[in-house]
Amino acid sequence: MQLISSNRSSMLHYQSMQSQKGILIIDSDDGTRSDLVSYLEGAGHPVTAFDTVRPPLEFLDETPFGLIFLDLDMPETNGMELMYEVRRRRPEAQLIVLSSKIDLQTVVKAMRNGACDYLLKPVDPEHALRRVSEIQNSGQVQKRRREILSQMHSLLAELRELSQLDSTGTAKSSSEPMQAGRFSLHPRSSLVYVEDRPVYLAPVTFTYLTVLARRSPHTVSHEDLVFEAQGYHLSRMEARDLTRWHIHELRKAIEPNPENPRYIVTERDLGYRLAI
Repeated sequence: MQLISSNRSSMLHYQSMQSQKGILIIDSDDGTRSDLVSYLEGAGHPVTAFDTVRPPLEFLDETPFGLIFLDLDMPETNGMELMYEVRRRRPEAQLIVLSSKIDLQTVVKAMRNGACDYLLKPVDPEHALRRVSEIQNSGQVQKRRREILSQMHSLLAELRELSQLDSTGTAKSSSEPMQAGRFSLHPRSSLVYVEDRPVYLAPVTFTYLTVLARRSPHTVSHEDLVFEAQGYHLSRMEARDLTRWHIHELRKAIEPNPENPRYIVTERDLGYRLAI
């Protein structure tokens, strides 16, 4: 797969997809792309850049980018449809759209659908760099809010578990151990044995694993996973955002290589399933 180098001659070279994080640039204009890469990398940002549409879309589901520059004028594609596809695959990423056209209707539509900025070409790289800094600072606040909400969800789940105890303080039958292939789950202690390897999980993370184990080998949608694990009715996008965070934590705990998961499988556009 070809990536665009930060060299101003736009030399093509290969890089490891699994290690790339930070900023993604999808722009067919050599000058704009080269200038952005040069300035952003010069400021210490890890950057991955493409001059075509297909390769970046293929790995967006599994590659975390905090910020994405997207050219709405890419050839042979509808800019707004491309934006919708990027937002669908990475709803949590900050998105800056680029265009050589002054079109108020497009600007309004882009901002309404999640873009945090709209830059007109030719792009001033220094201005773009300032906007990246401002957007990332704002993103840290939003990330912390999500973390706090997740912690609140975890506490609520623990309260629900406590409410399921009988008057003697012993757990009801739903707390009995469960065997699912290579996984042995022990709800009372949030302990799972993965092929005889003991792993202690946070209560909510354990509940997500329990739902996946109970429904295996079938795929569980994002909405169903949130509802069965935490009791919340969320929109599809909200559920995707919340489940992605919990699945990330679960993979870190049980997968031999979280970047190349063996047990928790992502079914694109559908949800997750547990390979037992």
